[in-house]
Amino acid sequence: MTPLGIEMSHLPMDATLSAVLLRARRLGVLQPAIIVCSALSIQDPRLYPSDDEGREKARRKHKSLGGHKSDFLCYLAEWNAFCREWNGTSWNSLRKYCEKNYLHFLRCR
Repeated sequence: MTPLGIEMSHLPMDATLSAVLLRARRLGVLQPAIIVCSALSIQDPRLYPSDDEGREKARRKHKSLGGHKSDFLCYLAEWNAFCREWNGTSWNSLRKYCEKNYLHFLRCR
């Protein structure tokens, strides 16, 4: 049992991410760790069509949005692009933006 009585089994998430959060709390960096763990716990918002040509287009588009080696940095770059597009637009235009950029609208929203 940890000093404040929270164990990994009390956190309803992947064991690896709960271990990160408990360690981050001990080290005093819980807030940034929550952000990273939250991003890594969602379903991938990127879409990949089933045909080879479409899959390659999607990969190129994702790389242009934020083709980093880290999933978290990719999500962050895609989220920032989504937020820039969101600034004062309608849901329909955001849906079209997601479709054009091979992103899952509901997962982004």
